[in-house]
Amino acid sequence: MWNDVFEKEWEKRPGVLFAHSGNLGYEDCIHVADSLPELCRGTDEIG
Repeated sequence: MWNDVFEKEWEKRPGVLFAHSGNLGYEDCIHVADSLPELCRGTDEIG
């Protein structure tokens, strides 16, 4: 049961977002990965 609750909550997370210092909210952020390990394995330049 706990695992089911955890998985449902995990699916709601936005993943890793990239934001410039001037961003005031999530509207201008860019989704760059679903997890930190995925971000670290990526080879694309973010910026």
